[in-house]
Amino acid sequence: MTLTDGVWEGEALVEGGAARPRVGLAPDFLRRGDVDGDGADEALVIVWKSSGGSGTFNYIALLDRVDGAWRNTATTALGDRVRVTDATIGPQGVEVSVIEHDEDDPACCPTRTAIRRYDTQLTPLP
Repeated sequence: MTLTDGVWEGEALVEGGAARPRVGLAPDFLRRGDVDGDGADEALVIVWKSSGGSGTFNYIALLDRVDGAWRNTATTALGDRVRVTDATIGPQGVEVSVIEHDEDDPACCPTRTAIRRYDTQLTPLP
């Protein structure tokens, strides 16, 4: 799938219906750092996905330059409506500060702050 102006939109899920899958890049979020030690920066972005319902699922994606174009090399799910407040990226991996759902939070409104750590392939670390 290729994003145009940061968004991809699919066909209606039901013929004549308004709900359709959409994927996009979170605006104004980009972190760079050399994760693989090759001397060139990779990029960390936030990707969101919606199927037309109330949920918006967020992911972090690691991008690298391949033949001059940015290519996705790793992606991991953050969850429904998880908000990223900051992130760092480097040879030790990725650290993401988030606001996520606490056990009593309504679906609309996560309140718990947390730090999630990932290795250089975006595999969660303990």
